[in-house]
Parts: sequence; C-alpha cells; structure tokens
Amino acid sequence: MKRAIFTVGIITLLASLGAAAIGYKLNVNLSKRNTEQAREISALKEDVRKLGERLSTSDAELKGLRNQGDANQAELNKLKDNVDAFATQAAACETLRRSVKGGA
Repeated sequence: MKRAIFTVGIITLLASLGAAAIGYKLNVNLSKRNTEQAREISALKEDVRKLGERLSTSDAELKGLRNQGDANQAELNKLKDNVDAFATQAAACETLRRSVKGGA
C-alpha cells in the first residue's frame, strides 16, 4: 500500500512539474509576444508622429499656396484692368486716327 501511495505521489509530483513547466513556457512566450507588440506599438506611434508632422507641413504649404494664389489673382485683376484700359486707349486712338484721316 505504501508503494502505491508513493507511486501516486511521484506521478502527481511529475504531473505538477510538467504543468509548471508548460505554464512557464507559455508565460515566456507570452512575455516575448508582449515585448514584440510593445516595440511594434512604439514604432507605430513614431510613424503616426511623423505623419502628423508631414500633415502639418503640408497644411502650411497649402496655406502658402493659397496665399500665393490670392496674390496672383490680385495681380491678374490688375492686368485685366490694364488691358481694358489699353483697349480703351487703342479704340480712342483709332477713332482719333479716323477722324484725322477723314478730315485731312
């Protein structure tokens, strides 16, 4: 009877050690996975930060281009006004030329 109890105790001890070893191995693997995921998250945070900087830069460039477009539109309007004034002067000169030619 003692031998049977001793054998059951040894089997229980071995099963317990096996379960502990499996648990340890699972914990080690989980720890490695957690560390790897933490690195990936850190890399993703850095990527997000860089994208935010690029977006900010792009927004600033877009604002600059809009300002430049507004300035160009103002210059375009001045040029249109000058062309209109030139056309008016040319028409007046043509009218004057015709009247001088007709009178001479």
